[in-house]
Formats: sequence, C-alpha cells, structure tokens
Amino acid sequence: MLIELICAVFSASLVAAAALGLLATHAELFGRVTEEVRAMADLTFAADVAWRDLQTAAQDPRCVGVGAVLGSSVSRIVLRSDRDGDGAVDSQSSEEIELAAASGQRLTRRVGRQSMSMLSELSSAEFRAWPAGSSPELARLPRRVDFALEILRSWRGRPIGLSLRAVAALRAGCNG
Repeated sequence: MLIELICAVFSASLVAAAALGLLATHAELFGRVTEEVRAMADLTFAADVAWRDLQTAAQDPRCVGVGAVLGSSVSRIVLRSDRDGDGAVDSQSSEEIELAAASGQRLTRRVGRQSMSMLSELSSAEFRAWPAGSSPELARLPRRVDFALEILRSWRGRPIGLSLRAVAALRAGCNG
C-alpha cells in the first residue's frame, strides 16, 4: 500500500510539474505576442496617419499650382495643401505638415506650429518622393511617395523587430 501511495504521489507531481511548465511557456508566449501586437498597432497607427497626410496633400481648389511635396529627404518630408481655398499655403497652419524621423529614435508629425510624437523606438524611417525635384513643372505631375517605418523593441531581453512599407499616390493638378 505504501508503494502505491508513493507511485501515485510521484505520478501526480510529474503531472503537476508538466502542467506548470506548460503554463509558464504559455505565459511567456502570451507576453511576447502581446508586445508584438502592441508594437504592430503603434506602427500601423503611425503609417495610417502618414498615409492620410500624403493622400490629402496637394489640395488646390483655386488651381494655383500648390505642389504636394515642399521638401523631402530620406528621413523627412514636408507636405503642402491649400485646405481653406484661399490660393496660398500658410506654413503656420494645418496646410503644411512635416513628418520627420528625429535622431533615429522617434517619428514626429508637425502640423503648423504643433508637433507630436507618433512613434517611439524607431530604428529607421525612409521617405522617397517621385519624381524628385521641386520645380513648378514637377509640382503638377502625379507623384508617389514610398515610405518605410521600422521599429525595434525588446521584451525580456529578446528583440522584436517589425517593419512596414507602403506607397501613397499624391493628387495631381487641380481638385476643387
């Protein structure tokens, strides 16, 4: 009878140890997936805002030739539009929007004089406007902007890297 009791306790302890190991593995996996989902949500939010800004660039109700992109570099792009229809772009209002990767650590969005951080833990950001240049002739051409965002986070010492690439077609010509 003592042998059966010892065998039953040993078997129960093996089952309990296996169950605890399974729970620990599940908790580890759940924590990592939760952090990946949070990182992807942050990345998607920043990309959605950037894409919306790109889609609304170059609004030109009076057909005065407002170019969509005022300036662009690999880590920064400045977008313009005549949102109030007065025929001019006011750089101190929402008619000029800048997206910039500051110090390689944070993606910021400046609207007029207000700036906000859209994404932290940024490992790289890239903006490319096609065709390149800012002449009045090119301002009227259809443009596209390729952009890529990449973040690198860590969870319990393990890196989580996510990237997102997108293309936005900018409006061309007059749109009233």
